[in-house]
Parts: sequence; structure tokens; C-alpha cells
Amino acid sequence: MKNRKDMINKKNKEDKIMILIDFDKTITNKDSTDELVRIYNEDEVLNTQKSFQNKEINIKEYLSKLLGLLELSEEEFKIDIVKNVEVDRYFVEFLNFVKLKKYEYRIVSAATCENIDAVLEYNNIFIDKNKIYSNNLIFEDNKLKVEFPYEKNCGFCGICKKSILGKYKDMKYKIIYIGDGSSDICASGYADILFAKKGYGLEKYCIAENIDYYGYKNFRNIIEKLEESII
Repeated sequence: MKNRKDMINKKNKEDKIMILIDFDKTITNKDSTDELVRIYNEDEVLNTQKSFQNKEINIKEYLSKLLGLLELSEEEFKIDIVKNVEVDRYFVEFLNFVKLKKYEYRIVSAATCENIDAVLEYNNIFIDKNKIYSNNLIFEDNKLKVEFPYEKNCGFCGICKKSILGKYKDMKYKIIYIGDGSSDICASGYADILFAKKGYGLEKYCIAENIDYYGYKNFRNIIEKLEESII
């Protein structure tokens, strides 16, 4: 018969939790790239959104096109990116809850690390860069260029969230995924527990494809559901 210590160790190993969290319109209330470009060119944002909705361009092309329109220094970028974007009022509470439960988490975003860092730091939220999977923004003579280090085989989003999820699955983590839109769809069916923001594209996809999920409006809803021991 196994002793109690072995049984506890086995249980802890089996209960490893990794939470993967989208950024734009999940942690934030709006898409940070859209809001940045909107300051300078509202019409171009609307036209680019229309092209994406008509499936004329993908997320990678969408991001590159919008940011490529701008002529900004890195300092100007940091000032403007935060102007019209708010962080979910319960996100800090969620991070404290995750820490208390000793869960792991990572941000996975089709935006850029520079978007994420600037918005979070403006709200006095500091997350280690090794906990963020996103694209990179390069500033060259006030022109903006996007690099895609996690693209892998995904030419649609610029970041392969499914591959990132699979990496932690292979490490024997149980995966909780939190998202809202198109870039979350490819990973959604592989999560052990899925949270889809109510009224957004990911929820609509889950309904159409009969994928189990929990709907949420904010991170307080997610905390409450996780407190119900659904894991």
C-alpha cells in the first residue's frame, strides 16, 4: 500500500493547473490596437475591420496593417495605447485568487507584448515577461513593424495558441482557457475548462460547434465559478 506522502505527491502532480488568458477584450474592455489607431484614423480602423469580417484578411494581416499605418516613437506609443483602454475591474482580484490557489497562468495574445506591458503597467499591474506569449512590436525611425515569434504553423492569428496550450498539456497541466474572440477559437476545443465571454465571437462559435463552456462577463464571474470546485 502506498504511504500517505506518495499519495499526496501523486495528487499534487495530477492537479497542476495552467490558466491561459487572452488579453484584448478579455483582460481589457476594448481592443488595444484598434483604440490606438482610432486616435489617428477612425476610418481606417472601420475599413480594416470590414475587410476582416469579410474574410479578406486574417488576424495577422489585420494587426500588421493597422500598426503599419502609424508613425510613433516608442514613448508616444506608450502614452497613446492606454488612452481608451480599461482593464477588467476584477482582474487584480483574479490574479490574487490564482496566487492563493497556487495555479499557474500565462497571457496568450494575438496583439503585441508592447500593448500588454503598457496597458498593465499603466494600471499598476506587473507581470513577468516570461508569463506572456504575444507578438513583438519593433520601432524603427518611428515606423512600427510586427514580428511573430509564436506563429509556428498558424498563418491566421500570428500566434498559435493551440500549440501553446498543447505545450502545457504535454507537461501534464490541466488547462483552463479564458477568451473572447477569433484568435481563441483554435485552442478552445482542447481546453479542459473553457470560459467564453458572453455575446462575443468565441461564445457564438462554441454554441455553433456544441463545445462546452462557461459564459462570463467579467473576472468576478470566473472567480465565482472556480470557487465552485469545477476543476
